[in-house]
Amino acid sequence: MNEQTCILILLALSLFFTLGMYIWRAVRQVKNKNDERWNTILLKANRIAEAANWILVFAAGIICIKSDLSGQMITISAIRISMYIMMYFGFRNLLEWIGLLYYERTI
Repeated sequence: MNEQTCILILLALSLFFTLGMYIWRAVRQVKNKNDERWNTILLKANRIAEAANWILVFAAGIICIKSDLSGQMITISAIRISMYIMMYFGFRNLLEWIGLLYYERTI
C-alpha cells in the first residue's frame, strides 16, 4: 500500500471517529437529560482526551530536539501538516469516545 492510500484511510477513519463521537455524544446527552452523572462522565472522558494533547506536545518537542541535534532541516508542506492535524483530532476524538463508553458503563 502506498503512502497516499494509507493517509486517505487514516483521514477517513478520523472523519468517522470525529462525526461518530459527536453524534453519539449528542444522542446520549439528550437521553441522559444533561444530568450530573452525564456531566461527570464528560469531564472524565475529556481528561483522557487531554492526555493526547500532552502526547502531541512531547512528540513535537522530541522532533524539534532531534532535528536540532542532527543538524538537518525538516521541511513539511502545509497540506501535509493539515492532514496530520486532522488525523490527530480523529485520534483525540477516538480517545474521548472510548472514555465516554467506558465511564458510561462504570459510573
